[in-house]
Amino acid sequence: MTSEELASLLWHGLNDCAALDKMAAVGTASAWLEYHGAGVPDVPLMQEQVRRDAMFWAEIAGPAELEAYAVASITALGTTPLTAKQIKRLAAMSWRRMSPQDRAAFKEWIESND
Repeated sequence: MTSEELASLLWHGLNDCAALDKMAAVGTASAWLEYHGAGVPDVPLMQEQVRRDAMFWAEIAGPAELEAYAVASITALGTTPLTAKQIKRLAAMSWRRMSPQDRAAFKEWIESND
């Protein structure tokens, strides 16, 4: 059975359960997601361990957890002083994710806003 077929079975099964008792279906799905989620990331004391632990946590976190922590982190970065190395690391990661067209447009935007 493919992943798509399994997902369809689960989707239809949840909808069938929700038709009988919506709160029970939502509660069960929420409990399952919470049980299988990564939970709160640990906060290690050593800087390099922070990166390793964050990478490990991100690998086991679900999409909802990743999105929630990413939004919270990005929001906090707006008011947090960063070192030049930290800014470069964030910029390099973003740059690698851009298409060639987006890189060209971004470079043009940076040069026009110097």
